[in-house]
Amino acid sequence: PPANMSKTWTFLLRRSLPSNSLSSSCVAVLGLGDSSYVKFNFIAKKLHRRLTDGLGATPLCPAGLADDQHDLGPSAVIDPWSTELWSHIKTRVYPSLCIESVQDVSFENPLILRWGVTALSDDSLATQISAAPPDGSSYFVTLTSNLRTTPEDHFQDVRIFRMRSDEEGRKFSYSPGDVAYITPSNSSEAVDKFFSLFEANRFHKSNKVMLEQIHKGVTVPIQLSNKTFTLENCVRNYWDLSVIPSRSLFEVLASVSTDELEKEKLIELSSPAGTQELYDYCNRPRRTVLEVLADFPHSRSRLKLEHMFDLMRIIRPRAFSIASSPLESELMLLVAVVQYRTRLKAPRLGLCSNWLKNLPHGSKLHVTIKKGSLRFPSSNSNGDSSPVVMVGPGTGVAPFRSFIITEWLKESDEEKRPLTLFYGSRNREADYFFRKDWAKVHHLDVFTAFSRDQPHKMELQRHARSRAQRS
Repeated sequence: PPANMSKTWTFLLRRSLPSNSLSSSCVAVLGLGDSSYVKFNFIAKKLHRRLTDGLGATPLCPAGLADDQHDLGPSAVIDPWSTELWSHIKTRVYPSLCIESVQDVSFENPLILRWGVTALSDDSLATQISAAPPDGSSYFVTLTSNLRTTPEDHFQDVRIFRMRSDEEGRKFSYSPGDVAYITPSNSSEAVDKFFSLFEANRFHKSNKVMLEQIHKGVTVPIQLSNKTFTLENCVRNYWDLSVIPSRSLFEVLASVSTDELEKEKLIELSSPAGTQELYDYCNRPRRTVLEVLADFPHSRSRLKLEHMFDLMRIIRPRAFSIASSPLESELMLLVAVVQYRTRLKAPRLGLCSNWLKNLPHGSKLHVTIKKGSLRFPSSNSNGDSSPVVMVGPGTGVAPFRSFIITEWLKESDEEKRPLTLFYGSRNREADYFFRKDWAKVHHLDVFTAFSRDQPHKMELQRHARSRAQRS
């Protein structure tokens, strides 16, 4: 389960709970998932089953399983599921409840903001803020290498980043398959673009502000609580300027807009009926929040700082499989720099990968290491010599490099188990990552498939299947 649900889930699994514990309760479960993962909405399904079959709760409606891969995004499930839920609440729980149709919600009513914002004097002492790192083992590190591994004329820029710990005597602690989380910052170009858009609003880089709690139970985020910070710091290190905005941004803009044409379009984009248009406008071309704000100048000019903390989303840490072995002194990451084109003029740039790409040698970073979902066989000291077969195409080979080098660095040959790696990419000369490392490991067999090096396309799956048939 998600980290913020683990305690509740542990409690719900108690065997001491009677099977009719929730017999007088009605429940509804909505899961937000991604069908590209094998265990799509697994926790939502288990939670629904535990609450109803296990503890006797009455389901108001079937579990909603929203899918981020759907053409219309999670809203394709959330909107009809919400409509059904409110219908059941009215008919089965609160018959006298007056429920206003979502489509008929008025944008003329004042917007209820989550927090208050206090502007402070220029001589106030400001502190640095950033998005909160995830739970895990945290390290302050220095970037020792930022090396492009693919040729300059290759379609993709893939880089190897090496980092050393800044804490004397403290080594990196992790296992093969673990993940490093890095929280990036927005580029200077994006920050300057933000302030140019909000020049009429008098948002200036030097503005010093503090957030205040104005509603009971709606606390200020811990990374901003009781802190004075500059608006530039917030824009650069806290708000994500490259994110694709959600429907709530259009709702906030619609609520403050006084321009008839813009308001009409904003209401349409923020309504369930406008889901397809919202997808075509935002999700399909990957339009960023800055680009959306630029498209609605009159409505944008009505925004206050209080609105910004409601409509802007924070920078989330990005996860990268660790490519180095825990027996090596430095942390290594293999990162593909994300850059692609849509129908929009400007190329789409991945925030973290491009931020890392532009970091100079000697830069200071904060890295958090957490357990990954990929688990390798434990140490071979018990005499188990079972071989390990790995399939790692492209940059997906990173965790396998961690495991292979860890096995290779073991002192005793008896501990080293037979290893087989199936590796696939486009070109041997362009993106055959870590080939020099593979050559050093004598108990490793590597089988490769390069899809663009011959007239007929060679696929890794077919290559692995044919090898298995020969064995």
